[in-house]
Amino acid sequence: MNAADRERVQDFILRYGYIFGTRFSFAQKRRFLMMARREFELCDMPVDIHKVQMGGTWVAKKVYRNLYAGDLDRCTWLVTTYYDTPIKSFSRRRAEAFTSGFRFRDLVASSVVSMLLVLGAAEILWSTLIPPLRQSGVFSIWGLVFVIVLFLTCAAVIRLREGIARRGNVIRNSSSLMVIFQLANVLRRTNSLSHVAFALIDEGCRCELGVKMLSDRLGDRHPRRVYLDAVGAVGSVICFSRLSTPYRWPAIVRSSSSEEELSKGEYLITAGSEDDSNRIHIHIDEKGEIDTDRILSRVSLLESLLAMER
Repeated sequence: MNAADRERVQDFILRYGYIFGTRFSFAQKRRFLMMARREFELCDMPVDIHKVQMGGTWVAKKVYRNLYAGDLDRCTWLVTTYYDTPIKSFSRRRAEAFTSGFRFRDLVASSVVSMLLVLGAAEILWSTLIPPLRQSGVFSIWGLVFVIVLFLTCAAVIRLREGIARRGNVIRNSSSLMVIFQLANVLRRTNSLSHVAFALIDEGCRCELGVKMLSDRLGDRHPRRVYLDAVGAVGSVICFSRLSTPYRWPAIVRSSSSEEELSKGEYLITAGSEDDSNRIHIHIDEKGEIDTDRILSRVSLLESLLAMER
């Protein structure tokens, strides 16, 4: 890797690790996807942003978006990862690879916080604002204050409804995005993009709807899928696969047996440390720092994998 590659990766770290590092709300995801589209278009790759709208009469409609770069109808390799930000966890547990990370207790905690917020606002309105409002009337400064407090309370409850976005997620999963963007640049330079496509999927941290959207898009096609999860984490590179890997590939290879894992890809690649139960834990630096050389080494690793014959 040359100096230009290092400078480009450092730019990715700043841009997607910090400036666009939080991708939780609709607006945050949309801004990121516009930037991601530009990254792939600079590599002369066609980009398609596929959206699905879900919701009903009693539930607000939400739009989920997957980004596909390259020719999904002809590719032999498909490299994918999720781009959304995980929900803030109300415990000190470590992140685990290839799991959605959604827990019922986090939803309950967010609901409790919302309830306490509503009760606190109701107490303020009843004890502080209602008495002067009765004397001054609705069309007064107290009426304006009442409306402002009510509006801020409703906005806060809506914001907390789906949880709180985790800050400082440069390892999970911004590091995988950086690897993908740099990999696309390297493959373009070596004229190796014709058989490779990329997919950035939504809702990988919670309901994993993006995985189903991708499967529906592929239909009967079965390119070899490489699923990345926090590949920039500290530790050994670990690959789960039932298929062959490059000779003397510098990664720990494990057999993938879970049907849930197989639905995501034939090659599941992460980095971290294993415990006694063979679960992979992602080490997240307390300062949220990431190493440029680590990203470049992951790119070289994937480049050797994609060079294998089908």
